[in-house]
Amino acid sequence: MIHPISGQNVLSTAVDGVNRSQEQFSRAATDVVNSFAKAANNFNSLSGGTGLDSSTLVAASAEGDVSTDMVQMISSANAFKANLKVFQTADEMQKRLIDTFV
Repeated sequence: MIHPISGQNVLSTAVDGVNRSQEQFSRAATDVVNSFAKAANNFNSLSGGTGLDSSTLVAASAEGDVSTDMVQMISSANAFKANLKVFQTADEMQKRLIDTFV
């Protein structure tokens, strides 16, 4: 038997998607920060330097897969936007349904 999709199910799925997207984005952002921090510490301990420069950025890329983490952040942001669009669409559908009966 096919069950109709209720508005509550759609919104629940969208909420889950928003939460997952936020968690993925946060994890990827933390990984990027940790890669840069580790590279900066290594650079500073080896050279006695302070701060970040282009060699620190190169070292950060070598320490962790920063490009993969950045792609994950972009992907998570896109998934977040898509789930927000579900909310907007559900809201529009609900308003049209109410207008139909009023």
